[in-house]
Amino acid sequence: MSTVGKLLWWSLRPGGRRWTFYGLSQNKNFDEDLTTLLELLRTGELRPEVAARLPLSEAAKALQMLIDRTVVGKIILLP
Repeated sequence: MSTVGKLLWWSLRPGGRRWTFYGLSQNKNFDEDLTTLLELLRTGELRPEVAARLPLSEAAKALQMLIDRTVVGKIILLP
């Protein structure tokens, strides 16, 4: 694994939950980093926090939510 793509485990979240930070590098190790990231998602070791799921037609609303910082987590746009 590349230096940029190393995992950092941080156990400061309430309830014993852990945060995992993972950065995808923009160099020759991208394929390896992406493979590692997808494996973490597949095994459930990495579970992104989803704040909202909106239809693509509401992309402007999603952007405004991000700008206003009214969400904690990711916004998923659905086709």
